Amino acid sequence: FIFRYTFSFAIGALIVNAVLLIVYFAIRRFVYKKQLPSWNVRVMALPGLCSGGLWSFGNYCSIYAVIFLGESIGYPSVQSSLIISGLWGIIYFKELKGKQIVWWFFFAFLSLASVVLLSFMKISKPK
Repeated sequence: FIFRYTFSFAIGALIVNAVLLIVYFAIRRFVYKKQLPSWNVRVMALPGLCSGGLWSFGNYCSIYAVIFLGESIGYPSVQSSLIISGLWGIIYFKELKGKQIVWWFFFAFLSLASVVLLSFMKISKPK
């Protein structure tokens, strides 16, 4: 079940991204009359393939987690990975400053609290 879903998802993502890329380049070239950017294939091939492979593996694992844990626990837990991304942005890339960090931590705490509360959610089956 899960392999069929991820394979069709990958093909759909490939088609949609190819179409969007063509549309972007067409608009850039013919509407804005700007030169197309360099592809830099030799430089970007390995990092691009590695990041795409890691993303695909993470997507597969998140689907498996939702199937294994159930939707009420698995999906919020998978989505809480955004908090790790946000921490990378704050600590390593220094994307937020001042009050923005306080608000970010407030909403991160709210999100984590929601994940914990949802993990207590049990739906009993009628007898």
